[in-house]
Amino acid sequence: MAAGDCCSPAAVRDSVGWALPTIGWPYILVGDVHQNTAGGLRLVLGLHSEETMKLTQLIVVFVLAYFSGNVCLAQQSAQPNIIFMLADDLGYGDLGCYGQKLIKTPRLDQMAAEGMRFTDFYAGNTVCAPSRSVLMTGQHSGHTHVRGNAGGPDMSSQTLREEDVTVAELLKSAGYSTALSGKWGLGDKAPGGESGLPLRQGFDSAFGYLNQVHAHNYYPEFLWRNNSRQMLNNVVQKLDRSY
Repeated sequence: MAAGDCCSPAAVRDSVGWALPTIGWPYILVGDVHQNTAGGLRLVLGLHSEETMKLTQLIVVFVLAYFSGNVCLAQQSAQPNIIFMLADDLGYGDLGCYGQKLIKTPRLDQMAAEGMRFTDFYAGNTVCAPSRSVLMTGQHSGHTHVRGNAGGPDMSSQTLREEDVTVAELLKSAGYSTALSGKWGLGDKAPGGESGLPLRQGFDSAFGYLNQVHAHNYYPEFLWRNNSRQMLNNVVQKLDRSY
């Protein structure tokens, strides 16, 4: 069934075998109207007058509207929830669900048991920003715009562009609500970085770090909630050294 058609009479007819009655019939038979999650319903209406015909057509329209709405809800609820966790410097051997015995990871192990566990999976690049860009765009590192970690006054080389299509945008087009939490690093409130802000790349909400150098601090002075700073009760001592 095509997206956007799930509640149309034609779509409902194709899904559950209904057809709107033809005006002028001597009787209407709606047989075995059913849903996947409920038993059958059979409705036989004998018509003896024009008024009864109109009343019956009205009843059929109401029944059609009721079941078409439920068909739509059933289709929407069939979509799986997706939680994708991307961690820096975490090997598959560090998790219990892949056989690691020393460090306890019960929550991640539970997610793996109840969801999907990958056994053949590769990061898109060896460093942060291009690896996330490959994940977001689905492009090879030779094609995605972000091809390395950047810094300095111009963030454009480490920023997704307006024309880039992200997995978040595709999920939204499929009816999902999208959210991001943690380190982003593909758009910033800095010169050259605003086209890649999460809310401009398909996310409904975002909370965390925009700049990946900012994310080097576990206890920053602030985090970003959507496009606004949220100040925290942390005092950061700045050291004049690079690493």
